[in-house]
Amino acid sequence: MPALIVTTGNHRWAFSSEAALEDWLWLNLESLLHLKPLRRQYFVRGQYCDILAVGQEGQLCILELKNAEDRYIVQQMTRYYDALLAETPFHDEIDYQKSPQLIAIAPRFHPDTITDLKYHTLNIQLCSFKLHDNLSRLEFHLSNSDRQVILKAKIPYPEAIADGHQVPEPSRFLFNLLSDLPPEHQQSYLQMRDRLLSFDLRMQEIKYGAGVRYGRGASKLCAQIQLTKSLQHKQMNCYLWLPSLNTHQKRKQILRINIGGYPCFTDHDFYLVHCPDKTRRTGQSWKLSSAIELAKRLNDTFILGEYRKLIENDDPSKNFEILLEIALDNWLEKYG
Repeated sequence: MPALIVTTGNHRWAFSSEAALEDWLWLNLESLLHLKPLRRQYFVRGQYCDILAVGQEGQLCILELKNAEDRYIVQQMTRYYDALLAETPFHDEIDYQKSPQLIAIAPRFHPDTITDLKYHTLNIQLCSFKLHDNLSRLEFHLSNSDRQVILKAKIPYPEAIADGHQVPEPSRFLFNLLSDLPPEHQQSYLQMRDRLLSFDLRMQEIKYGAGVRYGRGASKLCAQIQLTKSLQHKQMNCYLWLPSLNTHQKRKQILRINIGGYPCFTDHDFYLVHCPDKTRRTGQSWKLSSAIELAKRLNDTFILGEYRKLIENDDPSKNFEILLEIALDNWLEKYG
């Protein structure tokens, strides 16, 4: 749950942004409010509606979300409804003959909003929310205009916050770096970043050319993502500092390894390539299938032990997670 929740200076919990609030409600719309989600950030006549949904009786439902007090939310929702009524989008799913359901969700409402609603004819519900710290979990409490709690939902602590360490928001540089990737690949890299930065307080994110490194300073490194460009295309490479699979080594050696195919491999056909840090020479390439056979034959217990989970794993989608944990454990052993 990266960047979902933050603490404020007076030790109260809050969503880190309005987008984070929208993300969480969108994912839980059916279970919490029993509404069928239709579209987020729907553009109609020059305006963006936060969430459009279908109510239990097939009526139009408009949700407007605020992460802070706002005194003009009634007027805003009125304009949205007028624009939607004029264009009637999703008419095969919405019964526009039924009274709409307009829901405003915010931490609190300005007194002027209460006054505006008092003389309004549309059915607009004002629902306030709070995040409560309940021992090992957070709870989302939603209350009606009479301040009665109408629902509670659990929100697990983000891992970094549970450990007392909050992962900072990604930089604009990183977002730009990932911008050409498909959304699911962007998410994979952001999840990797979150795991790295939540692992240890000393882990740093360091801009490095057209990429980012993770470690302590310039030399005590654990991972790297790097954008390479050619005339034909751009490619994002992912590197981890991992134990060598060289059969002739006498002692444990940590090398920068290119995780070929990440993050889109879905079977065992990804590869590990030794990439010396200060040269373009790629070195020896190890196919995963070869690495498994190699590790099975090795007498070096540190290699067999560290790569055992990779050997025993029968879910290819977990391969990278296993390699990342090996890299983190070795980083902590060497530099911790």
